[in-house]
Formats: sequence, structure tokens, C-alpha cells
Amino acid sequence: MTNKNASSENTKLIIASAVVPNVSVIPKKAPPLYQSVHACLEETILDQDMPEGAIIKEGPLAAVFGVSREPVRRALQMLAESGVIKPAKGQGFIVGEKTASMILSPQELRSILQNKLKSEVTRSAAWESIYDSVRLDVTNCLPFGTYRISESVACEYFSVGRTALREALGKLQDQALLEKSNRSHWIAGPLTARDVYEAFELRRLLEPEALVQSVASVDRKTLMRMRDKVKAVIANIDGSLPEVIEDIENDLHQVLLRNTKNRRLMDAIDRNQLPFIVNRIFRRNFGLKPDLVAMQDHVEILDQLIRNRLEVARTILDVHLTKAGKNSLAKLRVLSTLPKPATAPYLINVH
Repeated sequence: MTNKNASSENTKLIIASAVVPNVSVIPKKAPPLYQSVHACLEETILDQDMPEGAIIKEGPLAAVFGVSREPVRRALQMLAESGVIKPAKGQGFIVGEKTASMILSPQELRSILQNKLKSEVTRSAAWESIYDSVRLDVTNCLPFGTYRISESVACEYFSVGRTALREALGKLQDQALLEKSNRSHWIAGPLTARDVYEAFELRRLLEPEALVQSVASVDRKTLMRMRDKVKAVIANIDGSLPEVIEDIENDLHQVLLRNTKNRRLMDAIDRNQLPFIVNRIFRRNFGLKPDLVAMQDHVEILDQLIRNRLEVARTILDVHLTKAGKNSLAKLRVLSTLPKPATAPYLINVH
């Protein structure tokens, strides 16, 4: 809709509301999913309907709520920051202050939550149900060439309509993981050394500044919990799961930056997802062990933040990103020598 048409429609609504008092110009908007998930879990825990000491995990909760992992992850982080739950050793969170006693299954969670599930939480937007899978398929192919997405094959593959598919693909386009060609085809890749270099250069310009702006709003206990997670990985460097490492990276490169007052700055960081791809491919597909030096950088940054030495933390983060960029470029060169992997049927290799 053009601005002129939008203005005309708004004028009609205003006139209508003046004539008919019950007409609402702005419909009530449903809250974000993560807020609804957070409210439901918080109410359940505070009402003591969930046993203390129970371990709740992101995956089973996402299945119960019928949403992707992202809103659940954010809701759990909010609950942890407010002290309603605390991180468990390894994965998941412990309800209350008691020692971990049992992991709640999806069936048990559904039984506990069934009376508090709200309609806006249980709605499973079709695009959300496929988003994680599409994102994984696309990112895995990026270093290996240029791929076109066949919408008809993808819709059949995921059993969704084109609207849902396009919404999921649009989210990936917002993160610069996809682009539209002149013929309106969805194109993924290729991921080049120049792309990686420029993406890390952008991170070095944005993230240290966002860290300094945001960290004042993060309480000391949260910083200490984040540091403890990294120390646990260092103590078991060979046995750490890829999901745990990605959660640690998310703490430093997303969670700690969220409270920046400059929303455009955070939007730019959110759209700059290319730097994470190479390491993620290595971790998920080649069993890459966590980088011990990188984990030690995380601990040092968090230590400096706990001591309120923001400029020192900023400098360490800048150096950390410089090293991470060089490591990612080296891994990308390795990927370029490997044969192209099997891809989902809706990804068509063009060249």
C-alpha cells in the first residue's frame, strides 16, 4: 500500500470512529510470543504448580507451546535473570532454589501447563514451525555455491502454504542470509571470504559499542551465571555439545547487547548473521571442539564486566572478534576444498 493510500484508509477509519463510537481505529495487537510464553511459565512456577527442583528444557517447552525455540529461549533467559529459575549443569534450567531432581518430559509439561496455556501462546504460526529447519538448510549450503529455492518443492516438503514459506524466507532475508534476484527468485549463497571479512569488520564496529551501552542494565548475578556456563565448558572442553556453545555465544553477542538504547544499532547487529555460519557448520557437521582460547576470552570479558571495567571488556571483545574473524576465514578455506554436501530437495544448485 502506498503512503497516499494508507493515509486515505486512515482518514476513513478516523471518520468512521467519529460517526460510530464503537469503531476502533487501531486493533489490539497480540503480545510477542516470548512475552506470552514468559507470562505462562512465570505464573505456573509462582503458583507452585511446577515442582521445585524440576529441570525444564527449551526443546520440550517449544513442543508443548507449539512455537519455535527462539521465543522459549528468550522467555527462559528472562526468568533466569529474575531468579525464578536457574541454569542447570549442562542444559536446561532448574525451577526454584532446590537442587535438580528430575527432567520434565513433554507429556509432564503439557499436563502441568494445560490449564494456563493461552490461545496466543498455543497458536503455532506455520512459518515458525518451519523456520529453524529452513534456516539450518540454507546456512549449511552457503559456503558451497549458489542455490535457488524452489517455492513449490519447499511447500510440498514442509507441507505449508506459500504465505508461510515466504514469511520464513523473509526472516532469513532480513538477516542477509538470502536475497531476491531480479526475477524474484530466492537465492542463497555463495558465502565468500570477502563476505566473512566484511561481516566481522561490521561486528567490530557495532558490538563493542553496544556492549558498553547495554551492560549497565544487566545485573551482576546474570553476568556471573553466564561466566559459570563458560567455565563449565572449559572444564569439559571435549564433552560440550554444539547447542551449549551456541548458547554461550548468544549470551555475549546477543543477550548482553539487547538493552542498547540505539535500536538501529541492535537491528544492524541482528541482521549481521553471516559470521556465525562457518563455525556452526563445523560444529554441527564435523564435530569441531570448542575453541579453548575463545572460551577463555568469554570468561575474561565477563570478569571485566563484573568488575565494572567496561573499557577493558570492550577492548578484549574487539581483540576477540579480530581473532574470530581470522579463524572463520581459515575454516572457510577448508570448506571450499570439500565436496558439496547433500542438500534439502528444495535447494537447487545453480553454480
